Amino acid sequence: MLFNKFSGLLLLVAVAALGGCMRPMPNDPAPSAQAADKIRLTLVSNSSASSGGQTETQAAKATGWGTIKGRFVYDGTPPTPGNISITKDQDVCGKHPLSNESLLVSKDGGLANVVLFARNKNLEAHPDYAASADKPVLLDNSECHFVPHVLAVRTTQPLQIKNSDSVGHNTNIAFATNAPFNGIISSGTTAEQKLTSAEPSPATVVCNIHPWMKGYVVVQSNPYMAVSSKDGTFEIKNAPAGIPLEFQAWHESSSGPSGAVQADRSDLKWQPNGRFTVMLEPDQVLDLKDIKVPAASLATK
Repeated sequence: MLFNKFSGLLLLVAVAALGGCMRPMPNDPAPSAQAADKIRLTLVSNSSASSGGQTETQAAKATGWGTIKGRFVYDGTPPTPGNISITKDQDVCGKHPLSNESLLVSKDGGLANVVLFARNKNLEAHPDYAASADKPVLLDNSECHFVPHVLAVRTTQPLQIKNSDSVGHNTNIAFATNAPFNGIISSGTTAEQKLTSAEPSPATVVCNIHPWMKGYVVVQSNPYMAVSSKDGTFEIKNAPAGIPLEFQAWHESSSGPSGAVQADRSDLKWQPNGRFTVMLEPDQVLDLKDIKVPAASLATK
């Protein structure tokens, strides 16, 4: 009986102490839903930086739209692409000289074929992207190489694979999350592949008939991706503003983890895994200017 009374007394003391801890003190700041939401978004962004795949679902809605642009630059003496030795169908494939496309640098240092894509899941798409949401995207077997060398496509867009050459080609795409494609594309014909999910990294494309042929297909569920042009420039328009956007930079010749682009950009808190996070203001044009990629981190493959 004495034990029960003592236990009851302890319970009352504990409840009273808990209630005291929960009562706000006179000088405590008022709760702020906006501050809590900002902290939550920061934690989501930080946790996703160390994980694979895309970031967790972004719950906050965009407050507007902005543009992010810049230029990838090869930080060193621009290399000269080596010529490819044509070992099959020389009467067709040997008509035009073919160069190794794994590391293309313009005379003024622009680094081509850098892939930049937003890793956030379920990003709201600007209405301007609706018109091309189901527009087919073409990967061509032309003059015995893949055109373009790096292709970006959304999961809502059919991937068309064409053969413009007078000889047959094999297009073998090593998808990780989508059904793999490995088929013979006869001269003058086109095949189509439906895509259902984003790929964690660019999928390799090869031709088993002509072994020098190689390219990449980038598949994402949102339209916020770009492939740097011959002069190294890129631009992503109408990206969601007011929420953290985590971007991934990739290049096939990068020695970084899984092709992650290396860059010394402390202002962007650029990570060794090729990721950085920005938050756009409505109607802002964020110019990242020159993003220098060390020559030592890139090697011709």
